[in-house]
Formats: sequence, structure tokens, C-alpha cells
Amino acid sequence: MKWFARTITSKTILVGVENIVYQKAYDVFRQLFVSFDEQKQGEDSLYDYKIIIYYDNSTSNSINAPLHNDDLSEYYICCNVMNNQWIFFLLCDLEEIFIHTMDCTVLHGAGLVFRNKTILLLGDRKNGKTTLLQYLLSKENSGYMDDDNIFVLHDYVFGFCRPIPIRNIDVCVEPSIISTTIDGDNCTRTLCRTCNNVTSLTKVDYVFFPKYIGKSSTIDTCSKLQGGLFFDKLLKNVRHSTNISTLYSDLKYISMNAKGFYFEYTSSEDAYEIIDDILKS
Repeated sequence: MKWFARTITSKTILVGVENIVYQKAYDVFRQLFVSFDEQKQGEDSLYDYKIIIYYDNSTSNSINAPLHNDDLSEYYICCNVMNNQWIFFLLCDLEEIFIHTMDCTVLHGAGLVFRNKTILLLGDRKNGKTTLLQYLLSKENSGYMDDDNIFVLHDYVFGFCRPIPIRNIDVCVEPSIISTTIDGDNCTRTLCRTCNNVTSLTKVDYVFFPKYIGKSSTIDTCSKLQGGLFFDKLLKNVRHSTNISTLYSDLKYISMNAKGFYFEYTSSEDAYEIIDDILKS
């Protein structure tokens, strides 16, 4: 059994991966737990939550709700490594566990540090956030937080640095491919590793709401978001929250202390130029 642990503020998550599962997707697990520390004696470690990932060839071809004990401190994820979607199921199960064990506001979007600024990329699905994220990470002075879920903890945000799942790998810049899987829409996802991973908690500097408009004749637009409009845009991208009071406090802090922008773009290069101009202004 391979053991990994990560402490975030006062909570420690301990993960154990059965060797047969770990060896089946070695590169995926290396990225999946890059924000964790490897433990030599996991069973004896102190933890608030424990996750056991084990092999089971009888699991069905659907996402399996993780099993847990009565006090919700231990979770069990079974993996049928003969199923070509097993990595996708695993990522989904871990995502749900992380969301509920962290007990905080979660935004659906990507996060990175770029030129020493913490940036969130939020917006609807299929607006090119993942492709744009990968493009920005190919530049110097960039660091990866997460692609799908950004955790808001009071004044700070953090991610779990999970593998980046890319639909159209052909448009990406020098991707470091570690595996492929099939997602819930039955589309092939190429999983990629990132080199510079941000595992610390950090405060948000910019929030971008990019919208990919394809090969349009429309001139790329960019507008600054402030006040209630900025808050409402954040609110529409909430994936999970513990209670209304905490949610309001978290989003109010971001909307008051970070700069928000909405822009439309036709390519990652165009989006990069827009972001570059904003950061320089």
C-alpha cells in the first residue's frame, strides 16, 4: 500500500492506494497526489479523514459513490482497472470527497499563479478554460493550482493539482501526457502532468471569465467587473458551499479584493494578449 498525506490548516487527509492500482496508473497518481507528502507508515499516521483506494474487478461501468463509515472520517474507493473509464471514475470520486471533507466554498474553475499573481479562470463549460490554462502554464513564471475546483478558505484559495483533462490535445502547447480516459460524455480526455505545482494557500489577485467565441469576425471584447456584477458572476460559478453566511463572506472578500474581468477571445494567443495587457495596466 502506498500512503500519502496532506494537511490543510487544521485538517489532515490520509490516502492509501493499493499497489496493484498504483502501478496500473503510476504517472497519474504521481500528479494526483503531488500536493501530498508520501508516508512510509500510513496506518500509524494521525488523520482527520482517511481514503482507501483498492482494486475490485466487479465494479459496474458507472461512477461509484465512495463508501464511508458511520462517522464519515473514512472513505473507500474501489477501482476496476480493466474498465477503460476507471481513472475517470476515480477522479470523480476523489473530487467529491475533497469537496465535502474540506467543508468550504468551492468554485468551479481553474486556478494558477502567473507572474506572481494568483489568477482564477471561471465560466461555463466548453468555454476553453482548460485549454487556456494549459497555454498559460506553458509560459514562464507560472504555477498550477487546479483545473476544475478551486477551494475558498476564508481569505485564501487552494487546489489539489489534479491531472489536467484536455479534450482537444491538438491545440495544446507541448503537453506532458500521462494517460487517457473516457469522461461522462463518452469523450476521450488526455490527462497531462504539470511541472510547477502550487500547493500553498494564496490570496486571489485576478478573476477572469473568458468566453471562447471561435473563429468569429467579432472583435475581442474585454470589460472590467465590479461590485454586484462581479459578485453575481462569482456566485454563478459556485460548485459547493457549507452555508449561506460563509458563502457570502468568501465571495465578498474576493469581489472586494481581487480584480475581475470578462472577455471574449478567438484563440489562446488572443486571450494571452488580453491577460498580458491587463496585468501590465
